[in-house]
Parts: sequence; structure tokens; C-alpha cells
Amino acid sequence: MALADGLPKAADYNLAQRLIEIFNAAWVGHVRFQEEVIYPLLKRRLREEQCRSAALFDRQHKEIQFADDEVVDTLRMARSSEAASDALSYLLRLVAERRRDHIEAEQVLLLPVLPQMLTPIERKMYIEWAAANPLPFAGIGLDS
Repeated sequence: MALADGLPKAADYNLAQRLIEIFNAAWVGHVRFQEEVIYPLLKRRLREEQCRSAALFDRQHKEIQFADDEVVDTLRMARSSEAASDALSYLLRLVAERRRDHIEAEQVLLLPVLPQMLTPIERKMYIEWAAANPLPFAGIGLDS
């Protein structure tokens, strides 16, 4: 949002470069965690109708990834031409809001059910998975 706030007049191209480097990596980590850890667990434990939120989140993951790719492409163009626009500001805000809304929905619909579903061995597997992946997954509280 800091970059969006300064556009188009006070574009921070160093910040734009940093966003290019990390923007997709953070989202890919989020999606990978759910696809490799959370969704298989939900499918084993919940009835089909209870897994609908996972399908909704999966669709949102794809939509947000598409928007993320657009942001990165637009950031690259702005960085190379040093010509940022109001459109980039709008796009950054839109994607940030979609990500925030998605994460908030997961916190309400997904995270409350996880602790009761995990067996001790699954908790151990989660801790090992989180330790082996570069992005932090703290805050879910499954390791206690």
C-alpha cells in the first residue's frame, strides 16, 4: 500500500523492485501450504458439503494469482520505464484488498476447525512441513 499511496507522482522504484521479488513468492507459499497440508486433511475428515469452503478458497487462490501476475507485470513495466500510473495504484490496492478479504475469510471459516481435526502425528507433520518451507506459517496455532 505504501507504493500505491505515492503513485503516480512519488513512485518508489526501489520498493517496486522489492515487490517484484517477493509478491508472488508470498502468495505461492500460502497456496502451497493449503494444497499440500490443509486440503488433504479436510478431504479426509469432513463431509463433502463441509469441504465447499476449500473449493471456494481454491478458486480465490487462482483468481488472486492471476491478479498478482498482472501486478508483477505492471510493476516491471513501471520500473523499466520509470513511469508509474494511477492504474498501477488502483491495481495494487485491488489485489491487496482481495488478499486481505481472502485471508480474513480463511481465518473465520478454516482456521477454527483445524485444531480439532489434527491427530498428534498430523500436528508433527505440520510442524515439520512448516519448518521445511521458507515462509512463516506461525499464527495458525497447530504446534501447541
